[in-house]
Amino acid sequence: MKLNQVLLLIILVMNFFLVLSINFFPVEYVDPLFGSLNELEEPYLFPWHADEWIHLAGAKHVQRENSLAFNNPYLENTQYNNLQGGFHSFNAALSHVFNFDLNKYYYLLSPIFSTFFLLTLFIFLRNYFGDEQSALLPLVFISIIENNINLTGLWFYLPFTFSLILLFLFLDLYINQNNKAYYLVFLALALVHPVTTTFLVATLLIHALLTKKIKKDLIYLILASFLIALLYFRFNLVKIINMFYFSPEWTGIFETFYSLPLFLGIIPFALAITGYYFFREKKLMLSLTTLPLFLQIFYFLFNFSVIIPYQRAFLLLIIMFSIMSGYGLSFLIKKINKKTNLLFTTAIILTFLIILPSYHDVSDERFHLIMYVEKEDYQAFEYAKENYEGYLIMTDPYRAIASYPVANTQTLYVLESNMGGGDLELVTTFFNSDCEEKRNILGTKDFVVISKININCDFLLNKKERFYEVVNV
Repeated sequence: MKLNQVLLLIILVMNFFLVLSINFFPVEYVDPLFGSLNELEEPYLFPWHADEWIHLAGAKHVQRENSLAFNNPYLENTQYNNLQGGFHSFNAALSHVFNFDLNKYYYLLSPIFSTFFLLTLFIFLRNYFGDEQSALLPLVFISIIENNINLTGLWFYLPFTFSLILLFLFLDLYINQNNKAYYLVFLALALVHPVTTTFLVATLLIHALLTKKIKKDLIYLILASFLIALLYFRFNLVKIINMFYFSPEWTGIFETFYSLPLFLGIIPFALAITGYYFFREKKLMLSLTTLPLFLQIFYFLFNFSVIIPYQRAFLLLIIMFSIMSGYGLSFLIKKINKKTNLLFTTAIILTFLIILPSYHDVSDERFHLIMYVEKEDYQAFEYAKENYEGYLIMTDPYRAIASYPVANTQTLYVLESNMGGGDLELVTTFFNSDCEEKRNILGTKDFVVISKININCDFLLNKKERFYEVVNV
């Protein structure tokens, strides 16, 4: 095995265990019910991000219904725009083929597929620049990017992070190999994450302008994108146009402006400026950077985003600058000594060693990991599935996120997302009211109750920790 292959394997293995470590390392997390900041004391083998639970529900829905459904699995008689159905179908198929329970092993998918992303990126960079060794260091810089629940990142297995694999696979087939298989990859990308598809089409248009060459295939891709959008939104042009506007409230309370040099770090940022040497004649790399950089400036000036959401644009910008940082360091190493093997090996190992103590840090305290579902909650939901099939689950908005994927039943309110919503007022009233009011609410339908806070009412029978059967209402 050649040295470069050994180094690539080291990087991929390091990334896998770094991402996996957030489920085992004593990371800081927030208890959303009480707002307290805690430290993980035992392994946490469930999704960390609310959107992960939502997409887990989407995959379980595909499995249970054997179709790509557009009815919200969490709520009664509610529809939703299933714009990431390809992601749900892929995960349902993955679970079926490899015979594993998504509920129990979803936490492993982020380290696995983030590693696939780095491998795909390496292949693209190696083929595009024609330099295998220099393609290694960008992977290191990307694997140590700060993650948080606002920007997401490699910690989380989501349609956006998964779509990065398809993005660079497409670019490798389209630019480096001219392999017509990119049509299939493009279709898969459109079904998995339309936002990344929009970014890709915009990037290809910018690339065509910079090179002054418009491929016939690009016209076909643009027409395909428009047709897919028409089908998604049932030929509603107003909804299609609105899809390109993202208000400051796009992520609710989680709005902030990120400083590129401060978020990336002064040294990586300086290396990225050096790495521009490699980019200046590479029109595709400039094209990939142009739109995210434009949106960084645009959001700063106008406090809203267009074409793609600001948070997604900023993470794409960080990825591109991390690639430049890697090439900047490669350039300096080659300037220092032509015998680069030892220096490259040292640089990779030192970078990981330097970042390890702070890898789990989150610079903005608003964006700590959130533990929506605790082990006791999960066991209560499993108990509901085994013994109370068809009952509605009354629980707080945070735990409700596990009601469908784990218990295979519906609830009254789920945190706002593309599947979120419901009757928040009724849920709030229930948990803040006296027993008589609780009795009136529970008497309207067949309910069970799951609550972290003890409830002492004579008609609520505590059958299991955090689980209450409703009797005599």
